[in-house]
Amino acid sequence: QLHMDTAELRPIGYRLELYYPQ
Repeated sequence: QLHMDTAELRPIGYRLELYYPQ
């Protein structure tokens, strides 16, 4: 699984949450 901090990667973080919600 991909582990990224939404804090640092805000633009990409929220998009990843939409694609891969926990």
